[in-house]
Amino acid sequence: MIEKKVKYLLHPRKTRATLLLALLTLTFIMNEVTATMAYLVDVTLIPEQVEMIIEIINTILAILVAILAILVARLLKKTPFQLGWSVITGATLVFAIFEFYELLLGLRILRIGGIRDILEFLVVALLFIGFLIIYRSYSYYRRLIEEEKEEN
Repeated sequence: MIEKKVKYLLHPRKTRATLLLALLTLTFIMNEVTATMAYLVDVTLIPEQVEMIIEIINTILAILVAILAILVARLLKKTPFQLGWSVITGATLVFAIFEFYELLLGLRILRIGGIRDILEFLVVALLFIGFLIIYRSYSYYRRLIEEEKEEN
């Protein structure tokens, strides 16, 4: 009976879900703890009005980059790099959402505790996975070309 429970808990799908839930819980806890702490050093480089203008420009650029990534993904359809670029396109979409959230946060319209860390994690993870897929696709594609040259 105990062995079945242990096997159930150690099942790869359950383990990943449990680790993800623990990571998200830890992220929320850390975000709430750091939000209530005062900073040891607090430096302001630019005034808040200039910061808002920069945030608006960042949001517009992030949306334009996401649109451009979608267009490039269409161009790369049926190529060895389609899957990797699709994942990178997903990262740019999440980044655009992140920048839009930052704009809403700066305008004091919306605040969701912990969402920044989750969105940042998603962007970095999707970029890593996308570039890894493209690297492996390119390596495989290059190897096929080299083998074809050797045969001829």
